[in-house]
Amino acid sequence: MYDVEYSEHIETSYAHYHNTLKNINRYARAECLLIILKSTALENTALEEHEKFSLVWKTAEDILSNWKERNIE
Repeated sequence: MYDVEYSEHIETSYAHYHNTLKNINRYARAECLLIILKSTALENTALEEHEKFSLVWKTAEDILSNWKERNIE
């Protein structure tokens, strides 16, 4: 990891999803972590050909708002 001040494992999560790029159903395990960075400095990330995302900064409020918009309470 890069520029980390604190790291804590929170939980392991499992998901079933459909990979639209490969047109197959997939099963994934994700490790949920709390990471506190020392700064906002970024390090370049090398994506694999199939990875279609970019890194962005979000506030806790942005993340919660996005979650609420996409989930029925």
